[in-house]
Amino acid sequence: MLAQPRFRSHMAVVAPHLERVRVKVPVRCREIIYLASLAAYLLSLRYAHGFSSFSGFQGLMAFPRKSLTIFLVAAFVLLTAVGLWMLDGVFAADGFGDAAGGGNIFVPFFGLSIVLLAVVVAWAVWPLLRPAGASPHIGSDEPGTVFPRPVDLSSGEIPDFSHVEIPVSEYALETYKAAVDHAPAAIMITNNRGRIEYVNEAFLKTSGYSRREILGRSPAMFGAGHTRSEVYADLWQTILSGRVWRGEVCNRRKSGEEYWENMAISPLRDRFGRVSHFVAVREDITERKGREDGLRQLAQVDALTGIANRRHLIERAEQERRRAERFGQPLALLMVDIDYFKTINDEHGHAVGDQAIRMVAQTCAVSVREIDVVGRYGGEEFVIVLPGTLPEGARELADRLRQQIAAIEIVGADGAPIGVTVSIGFAAFESGDELEQLLAAADAALYRAKSLGRNCVVAVTDFLRREPPGDVQ
Repeated sequence: MLAQPRFRSHMAVVAPHLERVRVKVPVRCREIIYLASLAAYLLSLRYAHGFSSFSGFQGLMAFPRKSLTIFLVAAFVLLTAVGLWMLDGVFAADGFGDAAGGGNIFVPFFGLSIVLLAVVVAWAVWPLLRPAGASPHIGSDEPGTVFPRPVDLSSGEIPDFSHVEIPVSEYALETYKAAVDHAPAAIMITNNRGRIEYVNEAFLKTSGYSRREILGRSPAMFGAGHTRSEVYADLWQTILSGRVWRGEVCNRRKSGEEYWENMAISPLRDRFGRVSHFVAVREDITERKGREDGLRQLAQVDALTGIANRRHLIERAEQERRRAERFGQPLALLMVDIDYFKTINDEHGHAVGDQAIRMVAQTCAVSVREIDVVGRYGGEEFVIVLPGTLPEGARELADRLRQQIAAIEIVGADGAPIGVTVSIGFAAFESGDELEQLLAAADAALYRAKSLGRNCVVAVTDFLRREPPGDVQ
């Protein structure tokens, strides 16, 4: 009973002050709280990556869902605390004031807190309400987030970035751009119309062009004209279908120098699933191609004559035999042998003998078509494969070749000219013949030409066709 009069007398003294606190002070606090919270949130997103010691802020910046959730929770707690403080002032003032007159601001604060609470709850449970199997956003902090594996751009290969959603934070974008700008592989980005929109420093160094000379133009400006049109047709068909294309093309630098590139082109899709850009990663493989060509020369070309060696000759001849068998086309095979070669070697030395071999090989090579196969079969023997040639045409070519070789003279060891002649035997392919049989028939015709006095042409059909003894492979 004594406490009630004391409380009333105390309220009579502090009521005017509570009224000012209830009406005026919270209004200023509300403005300050709003501005301070918003500024803190924006600063954490914009400048957190500049302070290496605040690793927590860097994490929040990389995960916008978490940072926004923390901001909403903090705002809800602050507004609820202010609302409870005002509610205490309202009860202490013995009433809710004149709501009609606008004197009470507790109800708006309480409503705003409830709205913020609803937003926080919705933001937290939204991932749980998504359909099963929906892939989370890259860069989010949701369970099951799949982060892209590091990419080694120096290998010249790139994964398919079609369905990758890049984090929206400025720090992440700057990091990715710096990685592409300074990648050791040449990278080019074009739009879906084939116009160049971006090239990195490695691309400029490889091509020799400046960025101003490249942007807005077509990649066709780099073509050297040696790549077949079928390759480009396959390239466009592949990337327009949304798949990654890989291949080798020959391009030309600004200086005019030609070089080979190993290229991988990946399509990029926009948010609607449409192909919007293409990313090309190029690697200069000119040196590697040179080494490969050198090894191929050693494996396929005869070192003395420059024509196909025995191994490559057999491979090409077998390919032509199979083609003739499959499509029913004619095929002829000539075997050429230098007459009295042992005598040339013994009387004039191996250097003159090598010169005779080179001369005969070069004459054979320049006297046939591009589709024909010329190779050194062994020693002073040569084989010429003539696809699509009938026996009459093979005889005509053989006789013309014999006359051309007979008209050429080489200088002997004593300075005197030496005449070189050849004997030629040939055979025509018949259905069911194996390559060994065809070579044996041509070899039999060659030995027949030798027995007839040399410097002549003999077909296997000119006598009984039979296989001579011995290995003719």
